[in-house]
Amino acid sequence: MTPTAALAAALQLDEPTQTPVPTLAPTATIAPTETPAAPTPNAAEPLRHTVKAGESVALIAGKYSSTIRDIISVNSLSADGRLSIGQVLVIPVAGPTGGEGPTSTPGPAGLMVTVREGDTISGLAERHKSRVDWIMQANSIQPGETLHIGRALLIPLVPATPTPTPTVEVLPTAALPTPTPRMTAPQLLTPPDAAVISGESSVLLSWTSIGVLDRDEWYVVTLKSPEKNITIATWWTKSTSWRLPETYRPTGSAGLDYTWRVQVRGGDPDIPGPALSPFSLNRRFTWR
Repeated sequence: MTPTAALAAALQLDEPTQTPVPTLAPTATIAPTETPAAPTPNAAEPLRHTVKAGESVALIAGKYSSTIRDIISVNSLSADGRLSIGQVLVIPVAGPTGGEGPTSTPGPAGLMVTVREGDTISGLAERHKSRVDWIMQANSIQPGETLHIGRALLIPLVPATPTPTPTVEVLPTAALPTPTPRMTAPQLLTPPDAAVISGESSVLLSWTSIGVLDRDEWYVVTLKSPEKNITIATWWTKSTSWRLPETYRPTGSAGLDYTWRVQVRGGDPDIPGPALSPFSLNRRFTWR
């Protein structure tokens, strides 16, 4: 071996042996593993929740990122959002809401508002003509609880539990009994209607009896002047007649016209009582 060949052989032994890299067949690309996202509720089949003891609309709305207004509206709840244990609610999923400042959206018998900085329950109650206890009851707010900015509140416009108002039944007028006299009207006898009496020193007024009168029952005769329509005399008697004395006879020749009628009354002449019969028909006579 020549010196040159020996040197070349020595140098070749000192070099590292290179291992050939095998060629891999092409393979499919493997994507990195991702955490599966939470299933999105189907819009046609909204979430349903069975109410448990101690739950409120506000609590359920916060659990599902919904709103009190939507839950009340979709489930046709009362304004106070009252729930029953075991009640199944449809929970519409709400997205983010925008807009500046609080918005007042009419709800069923109430308003939905969004709390902003500086809002208090008493201030909201005064602003929307509501009451503090109504708002606290409708939103399950505990005494001393802090309102958080952005929270949706139901502002009832009527009491959450209305106080029943007693009703008084008013009977129609036609249904009320109308008091009627218990006796019939006396029938007038003498003098006949439109009679002209001349030359007599007295005039006898008479009528039919309605029966035996009690101690506090009387026939009451009313004598009037038809021209002036004023009462000249009122006579209380137990008899069925009254004789007009000559003092009622005119002094001139022209004569005077009189009308008269009779009624049965209770009481006495000093303290008149109620009418016990209708008035008789009026009669008229002329005394000369």
